[in-house]
Amino acid sequence: MPEEERLIVTYKQLHDMFGGVHYPYSEEFKKFFKEHREEFLRNPKYIYEFATICNNFESIINSPELKNIYLNGRLELDDILGYLGGLAYENQRPGDERLVKLSSSIGKIVTKEQFAEVQNVFDIVKNRERTSIPPVYVKEQNSKFRGRMLSPNDILTMFAGNITDCCQKFGDVGMGAMLLGAIEENAGIFVVEELQENGTYQIVGQSLTIRQKGKDGNYDRLTFDNVEITKNVKARLSKADQNEILAIYQEAGKQAMNLDRKFLQQLLKEGKISQEDVDNLVLKEAIAGRGYNDLDVLNSLQEAQTIVPDEAYYRYRSKEWGEKKPWIDSTQTGAPTGSNSYKPVIIAEMEAERLDKINSRRMESNKKISDLTNIPLWYGKVDEPEELAGDRIKEQDIEIMKSIERKVYRPNQQLMNNGQVREYRDLRYAYEVDNLSVVMGSQKNWYMIYGIGEKGECKIQDIALEGGLNSGKNVESKEKQNKSRLATVEMANEVYSLMIKNAKEGIKIVCNATKDTSLINIKNMIKKGIADVCDKNGKKIIISSSGELTYENGDEVSYREFESKVKDDESIKMLDLEIKPNIDKMLEEKIKLESYLQMARKMARMKSTEKEKGIDDMRRAIRDDL
Repeated sequence: MPEEERLIVTYKQLHDMFGGVHYPYSEEFKKFFKEHREEFLRNPKYIYEFATICNNFESIINSPELKNIYLNGRLELDDILGYLGGLAYENQRPGDERLVKLSSSIGKIVTKEQFAEVQNVFDIVKNRERTSIPPVYVKEQNSKFRGRMLSPNDILTMFAGNITDCCQKFGDVGMGAMLLGAIEENAGIFVVEELQENGTYQIVGQSLTIRQKGKDGNYDRLTFDNVEITKNVKARLSKADQNEILAIYQEAGKQAMNLDRKFLQQLLKEGKISQEDVDNLVLKEAIAGRGYNDLDVLNSLQEAQTIVPDEAYYRYRSKEWGEKKPWIDSTQTGAPTGSNSYKPVIIAEMEAERLDKINSRRMESNKKISDLTNIPLWYGKVDEPEELAGDRIKEQDIEIMKSIERKVYRPNQQLMNNGQVREYRDLRYAYEVDNLSVVMGSQKNWYMIYGIGEKGECKIQDIALEGGLNSGKNVESKEKQNKSRLATVEMANEVYSLMIKNAKEGIKIVCNATKDTSLINIKNMIKKGIADVCDKNGKKIIISSSGELTYENGDEVSYREFESKVKDDESIKMLDLEIKPNIDKMLEEKIKLESYLQMARKMARMKSTEKEKGIDDMRRAIRDDL
């Protein structure tokens, strides 16, 4: 650009842009700013958001929604503003917050009319209770990759294609395949994720997955219709990486067959289905399509028989994007859309001895075909923990927390119940923090309350888990000692995530701990070496040879006490503490927790679930079966 045409930067622009920028500065943002300098300076909305973008750039570009877009060199300023919530739709509803964020940041959903169609799909996804696809989770030891079937009600089933930058997304040629995986009972989305430096997993690959008819006309084949891998990831995959990902798919196929057999055998034991149903329907093979395949090593496997799934004939209605047909990649010719010259390949088969026994029984039975719709129960869903803040904390959320509080704490420890807390402002007043946030467990049986203290520190004000470590003084809680493995691991994972995030940003973490409850967990953190602990004056606390808390110089730790109002109840001892995470060791522990968490989620989804009321009508409202 000629010198005379260069933009003049005013003092006000400099003040607005750089006044709120703080250390540490992002080297990645420096490069991004050089490329987008004129856009920043020409548009007031970018100037206004400059400091926010600069200060949060590393977390923005490493977010699951934007990471691959950034690595592919296609990240735009409007993508970032969308991610930060700068875009919204006038027809959005309460409960649409995450949908809005994903639609605007990575979904490229622009108009309210487009968003209305996305809402229609979301209404089905969020109400999905069950699926005929087994809830597989595969994590090989020492592998940086893992694979899992998304829960049927997971919003990511709608946007995984955007994250992997493939065509299975709203408005693209693969939109029909995305809809098939997101809303249909016999379909889902399988994702491959890669471990990141912050201990989280990033989606790098995906497959539309269908339970379809096999060789004998029964729904006993599991099809990974395609293997789509993010372009920048595929470019750096070694042969060993490809083999690791192939091993994940092969293990997922084996696991699906084993889970399906156990699940159907349990329904047989309960008298809900017949032996013929079990023999006909149990998954006997898993295949992978090669019509669109980013995993080269698939080509070395044995070819499978081509069978067109029923869902290939569906037509999804769309006013905004026109009629969309599922793009099927697992068929060699024959499919209405997506037919190709590549046969699918076999990635897993039932053991020959077991299959022979099934076929022998089937020869003696007159029932040759079993219908999936006759199965009264299928695999269930598992929700995600939900983070709520400000006006998103509703009265019903507070009532759930008050119920948990009654089950966990002594009567005079129940801050919400004793303080007549009814709405968000009452909650913020009771806990004396700014920007108060609540993390609610997926099963609504635990919560964590935290916020910002007077000196800018992160204050973890309350953590409560039904059936977990509690005071033992609450009768109702003592009678119900059914600990939830899912809730326990889920809660620990969220606590570690919060601590790691704040520690990385240099923010002090403080909490108050009760001796016979939360302090037990903190002592375990000290033993494992994942955090150092100090009192409110900064004096380091260690564990003595006798297992008690003490100062480094051997002095006893002094607890603060308040008397219980319950007769014959001992006083409550508490400590005000600062937690200093050892980030590397806490990340190692979090990675272990992630595996335990996914296994617990898988087992929770094995609980049989009844068919959703009215959801088939919602499906038919947006598609035709021709």
